[in-house]
Amino acid sequence: MTEKVGQKNILLLTKTQTIAQQRENVFMHLQTQNTQIIKFGLISNLDYLLKHITKLISIFNSFKRKNPNYQQSYIPYNSDQL
Repeated sequence: MTEKVGQKNILLLTKTQTIAQQRENVFMHLQTQNTQIIKFGLISNLDYLLKHITKLISIFNSFKRKNPNYQQSYIPYNSDQL
């Protein structure tokens, strides 16, 4: 009788360990997917910004070509004025 109880306990322990390992595998998989989604989102946002910055630079350069007398004005920052 004690041997059967011991075997059932070993079987339950094995099943519990298997379930715990499966949960850990699922968690690691989800964590990897979340990391990939975050990386993709950051890359997409950076790509979007780069395209628009490039577009703004080209607009600015075409403006400078059309207005050869255009001079970039520099306004010095003075912290005393705050």
